[in-house]
Amino acid sequence: MTTFFGSCARSARDFAKFIEKYEEYSEADTGQSCWQKNPGVSMIYLIYRWIQFIFHTAFAFMSIFELGRWYAPEYTVALTCIKSTKYYAKWLLYLTHWGLLVNLVQAFLAAWVVQKAYAAQKRVTSESTEGYKPLINAYCKLFVTAIHLSTYITLGFWLMVYEPQTCSVDLVTLSEHGFGTLLLLVDLVVAGTPYKLIYGLYSIILSFIYICLTFVHFLFGALDRFDDKTYIYEKCDWNYPVAVIFYYIISVVLLASFHLTLWSIYLVRRRVSVLIRNGVEGGTHNSPSQRQSTHQNIQAQ
Repeated sequence: MTTFFGSCARSARDFAKFIEKYEEYSEADTGQSCWQKNPGVSMIYLIYRWIQFIFHTAFAFMSIFELGRWYAPEYTVALTCIKSTKYYAKWLLYLTHWGLLVNLVQAFLAAWVVQKAYAAQKRVTSESTEGYKPLINAYCKLFVTAIHLSTYITLGFWLMVYEPQTCSVDLVTLSEHGFGTLLLLVDLVVAGTPYKLIYGLYSIILSFIYICLTFVHFLFGALDRFDDKTYIYEKCDWNYPVAVIFYYIISVVLLASFHLTLWSIYLVRRRVSVLIRNGVEGGTHNSPSQRQSTHQNIQAQ
């Protein structure tokens, strides 16, 4: 038994070293594309970041104000619902919309981090990045949470929630459960920001907070956005608590599976980008900023 636990401990340490090696990054990496060979912030990448933010902003506004929404004729509840202030306030009841907000905030932080880095490199005097560390840390966490949660929401919607009778495939639906996720997956391949394994916990914590909100919503007898159901999602109908708990456990398992898949994609992307930047013969795990630091240290010696 002692040998077994010792072997497990060694395996855990080896895995921790593997993660540390392949997730290593510098703050400068968050302001760069993983594919660029030269250190520093590229104007093209800066433009790319603001375009991402503009698209995520557009998707959020389309969802809130239902710009491009088309309800199926059979869905009379939605067609006859009065679009009051309460109706728009209930937009926040849905996990899909929580995901849109996370996407929007991370897109803004990403653009802001790159903008600050680009402005700093244009100045002659060096400027400390100490004040930006909390911003960069928040962005790195939201980067992982946005990709992870958006992927789960999109696949969950099309596989478990979508019904042709009540869900129309319009611009709003596609932006909420398609276009936004596609942009984030592109970002996973393009951005130098690390997709850290441990940050997957934030999506699980967020999902737990949401399931608790659905329970509070049920306890107070509140109605959904169209004032015709006592639950927000059919899978979260607390009239059947065992079914809801079982569904949530399955959801956590799926969240973990999605996260491991996305993390694996990140590792492959990181390895390929390093080989392309450095050449197959001299491939290392160093980013452009780390190579610049190494070069400066050699010159100093």
